[in-house]
Amino acid sequence: TRMTAAMPLTLREAGRRMNSLSQGGQPVDVAETIAWYCSPASSGVNGNVVRVCGQSLIGR
Repeated sequence: TRMTAAMPLTLREAGRRMNSLSQGGQPVDVAETIAWYCSPASSGVNGNVVRVCGQSLIGR
């Protein structure tokens, strides 16, 4: 994304290598999470926070 593109390359690569998914969060991850929350499959979820970040270890 534009946000991660603004980060220095070495910092981006270090973050990718340190997380278990070997990638940062992708826009499709957010879209699929929102779609799941809007579906009946999420009816048992109440008051949860779901981080959609690719298990990012860097950034805010």
